[in-house]
Amino acid sequence: MKTILIALAFISINSCRQSKAAKNIEKNTQIKEYSESVNEINSQKNKIDEKVEIQNANLKITFEEKINIPNEMIEKIPVAIQTEVRNLKNNPIIYFLNYDGNTSNYSIDDLKKYIKTSSTVSKKSNSFHLAEFSTYKDYQSNLLVIKSSMMDKSYLINRKLINFDWKISNENKKIGNYLCKKATTIYKDEKIIAYYTDEIPFSVGPSIYQGLPGLILYLVAPDRTYTATKIDNIDKMIVEKLTGDKTISEKEYLELVEKYKNKEIIEEKIEEYHEN
Repeated sequence: MKTILIALAFISINSCRQSKAAKNIEKNTQIKEYSESVNEINSQKNKIDEKVEIQNANLKITFEEKINIPNEMIEKIPVAIQTEVRNLKNNPIIYFLNYDGNTSNYSIDDLKKYIKTSSTVSKKSNSFHLAEFSTYKDYQSNLLVIKSSMMDKSYLINRKLINFDWKISNENKKIGNYLCKKATTIYKDEKIIAYYTDEIPFSVGPSIYQGLPGLILYLVAPDRTYTATKIDNIDKMIVEKLTGDKTISEKEYLELVEKYKNKEIIEEKIEEYHEN
């Protein structure tokens, strides 16, 4: 079974074993593509056509989520799923961020749109498990729940909300009809760039991100780009909690990633043997 999540985990773990020189080359490539992704904001800034008059805290924000993966790293992924990873890189996935003032849910709009199978993928699984990466936040309880899938099972990882140390700059930029401020932070030794608007004064954002004095409309991380495309004010908002097959700790989840990464390598070698 092939999953993009495992493939990306394989890249991450494998890169830790590279030589220092190889790491620097890969880092420079990532920085280059990361910079190019940041520059995309000029073409994305008019995505939001209508300015919403905020009546309450019940918001539904549509996001386009694009995966940023250098081509050099894609080539390290098992060949069977390289095409699908490239498709994800070039075609954004639509997510909805639902917020009711106390909790939020960031989930894919319709997973069925993104499920595909091939001769090398079990019909019981799909290679778009990465698209199932969702988050639930309870701001009063300081709770972050991350949902991720692996090998036909979905896992819920409970932890505290991440305390991002944002640095707000004097740089402003219009995104759609909203005046946004630039903020940066470092998370896991990687730079994150966000543009938020205090015209919507709620400290929320896509995926795991939050903590700014306004809604995040655009965010670039080394692995993803998040672009808000629509904002709706909802009269009655119901934020659903995430459901999964099993609740585990972050440590247990990383152990699973390592375990299935090794399984992935074995399966790839078996397929190569039969193909030859």
